[in-house]
Formats: sequence, structure tokens, C-alpha cells
Amino acid sequence: MSFSFPSKQAPLLIFASATLVACGGEEAFSVGMPSEAQNGNQLLFVSDGPGRPAELQDELARRDAEVDGWDTEVLHDHAKHALKGWMHDLLNLEVSAEKLAAYASSGFESSASLVRGGLPELRDARGWIVRRAENPSEELFGFADLNTAYRARVAGSDRAYADIKIIGVEVIDAEQFSTEAYVQTLVTRSGGAPLQFNHEWNLYWEGTPETDRPKLVRIETLSYEEVEGPRPLLGDLTEHLFGDFEWFDSEFRLGAGELYRRKDRLAGNSYMGWQGLAIGDVNNDGYEDIYVCQPGGLANRLFLRQPDGSVQEVAGQAGVAFMDNTRGALLLDLDNDADQDLIVSMGPNLVIGYNDGRGRFPHLTPLVCEGSAFVHSLTAADIDRDGDLDLYACRYNLVGEAGALGGGLPVPYHDADNGGENVMWRNDGRGMFTDVTSAWGLDQNNTKFSLGAIFEDFDEDGDLDLYVTNDFGRNNYYRNGGGRFSDAVNESGLGELAASMGASAADFDRDGDMDIYLSNMFSSAGLRIVTQEDHWRPGERESADEYLSHARGNFLLANQGDGTFVDRTDVAGVELGRWAWGARFVDFDNDGFDDIYVPNGFITGPDTGDL
Repeated sequence: MSFSFPSKQAPLLIFASATLVACGGEEAFSVGMPSEAQNGNQLLFVSDGPGRPAELQDELARRDAEVDGWDTEVLHDHAKHALKGWMHDLLNLEVSAEKLAAYASSGFESSASLVRGGLPELRDARGWIVRRAENPSEELFGFADLNTAYRARVAGSDRAYADIKIIGVEVIDAEQFSTEAYVQTLVTRSGGAPLQFNHEWNLYWEGTPETDRPKLVRIETLSYEEVEGPRPLLGDLTEHLFGDFEWFDSEFRLGAGELYRRKDRLAGNSYMGWQGLAIGDVNNDGYEDIYVCQPGGLANRLFLRQPDGSVQEVAGQAGVAFMDNTRGALLLDLDNDADQDLIVSMGPNLVIGYNDGRGRFPHLTPLVCEGSAFVHSLTAADIDRDGDLDLYACRYNLVGEAGALGGGLPVPYHDADNGGENVMWRNDGRGMFTDVTSAWGLDQNNTKFSLGAIFEDFDEDGDLDLYVTNDFGRNNYYRNGGGRFSDAVNESGLGELAASMGASAADFDRDGDMDIYLSNMFSSAGLRIVTQEDHWRPGERESADEYLSHARGNFLLANQGDGTFVDRTDVAGVELGRWAWGARFVDFDNDGFDDIYVPNGFITGPDTGDL
């Protein structure tokens, strides 16, 4: 039996309307104080002018919360090390009860057990069970009793690990403070059957920052949920499917950072990992094929599914092995000839490859967008109702790839309006497209940092409206009024400020209209820091709520049927999606209710202390 703790490369999380299941790998970690984490690191400062090394050292020194005056962050660091240490030892059944006892004070008591029995169950057709505690227990528990009960539930497991997010710190007095934390534990039992505990706790501590480790005084349970399944919900088949591909190790196993500056800079040295893919049957054999976008300097790949379940890479033969920096792609029928055409974004422009019916794309049509902002994603719909699909291209910062290195920064950060302009292309027949962005009214508020868009008839008037997700600020909701759009984001209740990266639409509450699930950034550090009034400059406190919405996580917005939406996120419990990208509504268990799948994560170096 092995036990480990995920580091920055957190497990992939699946959030459903009643279910949260973690799956995927983890990394070992060791508990230590900040000074220990710095051992072995070396810095080299190269001066490009008088005073530069000193300035850099000052900036690096300010990474230390104590140096920068953030006393609550100092307490957070100490509490998180102690909480990680306790959960690590709690899940390792070989650690003695005596060692566990050292994490709590002698007067510790808890108002609720860490795990609960006798809870009502919600079951689905595939054997998944959700249990929730609606009210905390009134019985008091000692620390040893809590540990014993928790270990009894994980005994016999093949693997167990926990993930911790501290979202609040409050100073009580000179020697006491409290933290609010999300703690999620995933246990894998024999046969791979998962069991997950989802806790929200208030933890009370005693000890000063000079203390080696603060001790727990009390735990209050704010919410408790456990999810149990007969088998893993998803399995990773990446290597099984693509492992025989000649360049699998040198392209797909390496992260964006490992390939950065190892290619011709003119092709685009992207280190952000913002490449997408498209799925469709390009050769009409009944099997879905996969087109994979790659950073500049690497060829895009087209994998044809074979009857035996394997794949064959044919991008070169198909004429679509482009080596330009490609962010997004679509496979769909643009010319109504019953085969899948390919639309690819290359830097600021688009290229359309028309399918010859056999999975080859000999006829290419470029669509040139004004400006240098890269196209990040594409969506299509028949907006003018002429029987063919029109294209909408989402673009990000004005200076394209250089923006990832500091150019074209969002201003102001929480509600930026200096991004690239999105483009609406009307399909006028094979190889002919017209820019109708202004003609259709989509030039309103069109200088955002856009990452995604969906067409849907949100107001149920028979035509398709457009919802655009923007990083660094307010999203766009364009209501279609018979072929011309108007920006109705504020009057509809969709004007939240956030770091939005994707959206999906479904009737999750089954009331007959389409709702929106919005992918944003969840930041435990942001939730802790933004709420601390003492650190806001005079006259800027009013911005706190706007910044807070950037850190709170995902949004579930329910359509009221009258053209307005209301926030149902907290009620549904679907805000914690980590750093989320492009979440999708999917009915995994075929029960008629839409579940939610949330891909998440960001750039992670091999050294978890690496900037």
C-alpha cells in the first residue's frame, strides 16, 4: 500500500451535479518548512545595468510573505505544512498513533467526526453513490477518535492521497488563528473502485509563526460529502492509443516548457501549451479521427482510427501537417458535400482545407484577419439560415505570441479592454467567406481577451445568440435580434468579472431553457488575499468584489426564461474546478441529467518551487 500527496500537478477532477471524482496520477511530496524547501536552490543574477541584481534580489525577497508584510500568509504557510503533514501521516497506516497525536493540542475537541456513517444515499444507474451530511453532529470527538475513524474507512486500500486548498485565514489573537480549507481525499480500493471524501473545514490552531508547527485546537465541519463508485469513471488510454506513433516520446510526452526555445523562433516558440484538437470522421469509414494542433515548429498531426482500435498518423499524406503555431481547429462540413472539412487557426489567421471525400485536403483557403492577435478558438453555426455554417473566431492579446512574454498585457487587469478583435465570417459558398463582424453588430465591446464562444438560442426566440468567454474581465452576451446582434451582457445578469476560459450550455435544471456553466480560475491564494481589507490602498477597496470574482472558481448560471440568468453555483456546489479550461456538460451515467466534466491545470515545472 503506497501513500502520496499531489504537488502542483494536481489530479484531474471530474465535477458532476452530484459527484466529484478525482482520477489520474500523483506525485510524492515531503512536508517541510519554507526554509527547507529552499535548500539546494541556486540563483544566478546577470546584470544588464547598474542596480539590476539588487532589484531582482528585492523582488525575490518579496516572495517571502513575512518580508512583504502579509502576516496571514505566513500563518497560511505554517498551517498548510502542518495540515499536509497530518493528512499524509493519517493516510499512511504505518505511522503510529503517537506521531499523529503530536499534530493536536492536549485540549483538542471536534464537533463532528471527519467521516460520517448512516447518511442518506443518492444512487445512479451505474452504481455510483453520493452521501452528504446536511447538519453537523452535536457529539464531541477527541483527536485520537477522529484519526481512528478515518483510518478505519481507508483500511485495505491500494492507494490514498489528499489535496488541500486553504481559502481563508483569520487571526484570533497573538497565539491563535483559524483557517478555512477544502480537503479532498481519494482512496483506491481493490479492483480500482474509488472512494472520495470532500470536506470543508474550519480549523483552529494555536502557536506563533516562530513555532516549528502550529497545533490543531478544534475542527468544525462546514460541509461533508463522500462519493463511492464500483470502478474508475475514466481510464487513461493515451499511451495505449498513441504509443506506437513514431514521435510519441519526443512530442507528446514532453511538456510545452521542455520544447520552448528548442525550435526556430520564427515558427513561434510557445510555452503556454494552448494547443487544441478536433474530432471527426474525415474519411467516412464510421470511425472518429483526431486532429492534434501543435506549437510552431512541430507538425500538426492527423490520426485515423482503424477497425482494430489503433490509430495511423497521416497528416502529411492528407496535406494538413502544418508547422505554424496552431491554437484551435474544427472538423465539420462547410460545403454541404457530406464530408468533414478542416478549419485551422494559424497565428492571427485561419486556413480551411476542403475534404476530397477520402480524408485528404488538397484545396486550401486562407482567411486573413486584420492585426496580430492570435486566434485561440473557433465555433460555427448557421447564423443567416442559408443552409451552410458560418465561423466565429476568438482572438486574444493584440501582439500575438509575444503577449505570453509580457507584451500586450491586460489593462486594467480585472476588466481589460485592450485585447484582440474577434471575427465573424459568413459562409458564401465553397472557398468564399465575408467578414460580417460589424455588419452583424458583433463589433460591440469587441476588444477583449477572448478564449471561447458558444452559439445557442438562450432567449428562445428561434435564432442563435452568442456567448463569448473572456480572460481578464467581463464576458460578452450578444442577443440575436433577427440577424443582427446586440450586446446584452449586463441586462441579462451575465456580466460577472472573471478569468473565463470556456463555457458549455445545457438545460441542467430541466425547465425547458438553456443554462450556462462557465470555466474560470479558482485561486485559494486569491480568495485569502482579496478579502483582507488592511492591504488595500485607500480608494481601491471597491475593487475587491471584482477581483474576488476572478478567484472564486467556476460559475453555474441558470436561465430564468425571461432573458435573465441567476447564479446557482454555490447551491449546486460546482465552483471548485481548479484552474479550469473549457468544461463541458455531459450525461455520463445516462440518467437524463447533465453532469459536468472539468479539465484543469496550468504550466507546471518539474521543480514545484520553480517560478
